[in-house]
Parts: sequence; structure tokens; C-alpha cells
Amino acid sequence: MDRIEPGASLRWGILGAAVIARKFWQAVRLSGVSTITGIASRSADRAVEFVNQLQARFPVSNEPCVFSDYRSLIESDRVDAVYVPLPTGLRSAWVIEAAKNGKHVLCEKPCAVTNSEMQGMIEACASAGVQFMDNVMFMHSARTHALRKLLHVEKRIGAIQRVATQFSFLGDEPFFQENIRNQVSMEPWGCLGDLGWYCIRICLLAMNDELPIAVRGKLLQPSSSNVPAREFSGELYFSAGRTASLYCSFLNQHQQWVHFSGTQGNFWVDDFVLPWFGNRLRVRERQVSFNESGFDFNYECHGQDFWYDEYGNGHPSAQEVQLVRKFVELTKSPDTYWPQIAQKAQHVMQALWDSAVMNKDVEVT
Repeated sequence: MDRIEPGASLRWGILGAAVIARKFWQAVRLSGVSTITGIASRSADRAVEFVNQLQARFPVSNEPCVFSDYRSLIESDRVDAVYVPLPTGLRSAWVIEAAKNGKHVLCEKPCAVTNSEMQGMIEACASAGVQFMDNVMFMHSARTHALRKLLHVEKRIGAIQRVATQFSFLGDEPFFQENIRNQVSMEPWGCLGDLGWYCIRICLLAMNDELPIAVRGKLLQPSSSNVPAREFSGELYFSAGRTASLYCSFLNQHQQWVHFSGTQGNFWVDDFVLPWFGNRLRVRERQVSFNESGFDFNYECHGQDFWYDEYGNGHPSAQEVQLVRKFVELTKSPDTYWPQIAQKAQHVMQALWDSAVMNKDVEVT
């Protein structure tokens, strides 16, 4: 296992000991530009257990300090930035507190319970002059950077007319009984927030960060005050007749694909969120022609595969490590793009949900 841990220009504190925080620990360790100096959890014992587990598997030279509560970590002068993997229902208050204490913020998604909460978080960070970013790792992949260029600079498949995407996994009995993503009070968005956020982000990327004009959402499995959304689909309507569709679910086998349809061809990525295990990532390009001549009806497929040298995870080249490096760079000169694109995703998600509840198209404002 690669171990990169020299100089550290940014000191991280982690609020909570969520499973995803293990991946973040490793990403920081491999980044070579930052270190984790503090952990806080609901109890000191839980935080100690978390540190001990990670130190045993992915040790760092200077063991992080365990804080007795979230506020102590946020107020510590040993911490420059906080990673917030707390449940969505708790994020807003702690993000705002972190900003007030001059800490940069990397926030798990979905970022907030409401649009107004999201606005308050972003305003707090802007007022404090600190960076806010949502933790969408694929946005920092070398493949994603190349894909954006292929779509919008080189325009290899012409004008984008349609995007379709799916992110799903099949939850087992323990997941539905014990996982916090099935508690409405903590994760009110259900699968739309947990998985749909990624689908929304890739649709916005395809449309060069343009917001849709309107959306239509559909709860495919009933949601209630006790059971969050477990299966959701949506349509996004953009200007000039362009459209996008998304499907997210806790009830379908693992899939995380996106298909871009253009006037001159199409791109296909079948692992856009969590890359396949390995050291190369792919974008498949296809141009199709239909040739009719006499009794011959030939449906032909042309195109190529674009490959990028990048490990799927747990490596200095992986997307989660690139995210950490990008964030460290931004703390030196905060950028408004990342809070703005996160806010756009929040608005689209809210509109999709409102549409599903009201059973009609909803404008995105």
C-alpha cells in the first residue's frame, strides 16, 4: 500500500466516525499535502475506537487528537478545515459553526434538508472567507476533467441532446433495519439524496452546469413519515429541447452508469461514481450509421474507447485523493464555483421532490 505523508499544509478535523470517513482518512494520508489532526464523535470512546482502527490499517505519523464533542474540535486551533460526514439532518448547524470559527468545510451530500438551509451554509462560509465544497469525488477524477473537455470543448459527439443515468444498489435486511439512510429524521431525502445527488451532478456537468428549466419527479416506492424514498425517477427539462433522466434506488442491483447522446454520437460510462477496481478508467465513444443499399441494411458502430491512467480507489492517483489536493489548493484562494454547483444540485433535488409530492412539473428557481 502506498504511503505518502510528508508535509501537511492543511490540518483536518473530522466530525463523526461514519464509514465514509475511513475513505477520507486514507485519501488525506495519500494526498501528501494535508493531515488529520482531530476526530470528534458522539462519544469519546467511539472516536478512540475509530482512530485505533484506522491507525492499525493506515497509520499516520502523528496520531490525531480525540475531541470530546464536535464544538471542541471546531473551536480548536489545531484544525484548519473540517470534513462533515454527519447525517444530513445535522449538517447545517455544524457547517455554519465551523465557518464562524474560520474553518474551511468539506460537506457530505446531500448538503442540507432545505434550500434555505443550504443558502445559510453557503452564506456563512462566504462571509467567513472559507472554502465550501460538497464531497462528490468523481468531479475530481482525471476522467471527469477529460470528459468535460470531450463534451464541451472538442464536442466530439456534437450537441448534447439527452442524458440518462442510474445509480442504485440492492439493500439487504440489515441495511433497511439498521442503516441511518432509512431514518427519515436523519436522512429525509432517502435514495434521492444519497444516490440521486450524483445523478443530478453528472446531468448538470453534461449541460455545462446549466440549470434545467423544469423537472418532473416520481416516487416509485411510497415514502412516509417513517420510511424515506427507496426508489425514485426524474426527468429534467433544459432549454432548446434538451432533456435528462435519472433513476436512483436502494432496491436494484449495483449500477452507476451515464449515457450522453449527442447529434453526432454518444458516450457511455458505466462506473461514473465509483470506478471499477483497477488502474485504468474508460469512456466509450460510439458513432452509429445505417446504410441501405439494395437488399443490404447495415447498422454499423464506429468510435473508440478513451482510457485514463487512474486507480479506482486507495491510490495517490484516485479521485478521492485528487479531491483532497484540490480542496487544499482552494483554501489558499477560495473559489465560488464549488458552493454554487452544490447549491444548484440542492435546488434541482428539492424541485424533483416537490414535483413527486405534487404530481406535476415544477420549475427550477
